Amino acid sequence: MSGRIVDNVRLPEDIERGARIGFMWNTSVVTLANGKTTSNRNWQDCLVQVDCGYGMMDKKNPDDLQDSYERILEFFMARNGRHRGFLFRNPIDHEATLEPLKVISEDDRTYQLGILYDDYFRRITRPDVETLVIYNDETLLAEADYSLGELGVVTLNEALDVGTLSASFQFDIAMVFEGDSLFAAIQHIRAGEFPDINLIQVQE
Repeated sequence: MSGRIVDNVRLPEDIERGARIGFMWNTSVVTLANGKTTSNRNWQDCLVQVDCGYGMMDKKNPDDLQDSYERILEFFMARNGRHRGFLFRNPIDHEATLEPLKVISEDDRTYQLGILYDDYFRRITRPDVETLVIYNDETLLAEADYSLGELGVVTLNEALDVGTLSASFQFDIAMVFEGDSLFAAIQHIRAGEFPDINLIQVQE
C-alpha cells in the first residue's frame, strides 16, 4: 500500500486531453575505481508524470469559461492540494490486452494484474472493473470463478483447475497534484488559464 489517500474519482476528461505525459525511473549510477560504472534501480515501478496545463480562451458563452474554472478549482480544493490522490486515465496508455497474471501465492490462489514489457512486469493497481475479462488458457472465466480485491489482486475460486491466466482490461493510475499551489493566469474578465497543472503518480 502507498499510505496515501486516493479518492475514487477521476480527473475531468477535458482536463486530461492535451496533457503532456512523461515516464520516469529512478536510477543510481556509481563510478568505480577502475572507471567502470554500475547502476541500481531504486524504484520498483516506473512513475508517470503529467503536465495538463489548462487554457481557457474567450468564448461566446462566458458561462463555459466560468464552469471550466470552477470545476478545476473545485477538484483541486477537494483533494486538499497534494494531500489526497485521485484517478487519472492516461490517454496513450490505459488498456491491457491478454496480459499474463503474475502469481502472488499459489496456495492462496492469488494473482496480480499487470502488463509485461519484455522481462519487466508492471503492476496495475487501478483496473476498471467494468472492462475486466480473465481467461484460463483460452476459456473466458465467469465472474463467479474469481474475485477482484484491492490494488489489482485477483483471487481464484478453489474449485477452478488453473492453467495459463491472462486478462484484458482498461485501467487508471493513482495520481496526486505535484504541489500545494495552483495559479491562474488571468488576461481579462473572460480569458484566462491554469498554465501549470502538474501531476505525479503515487507508488502503490
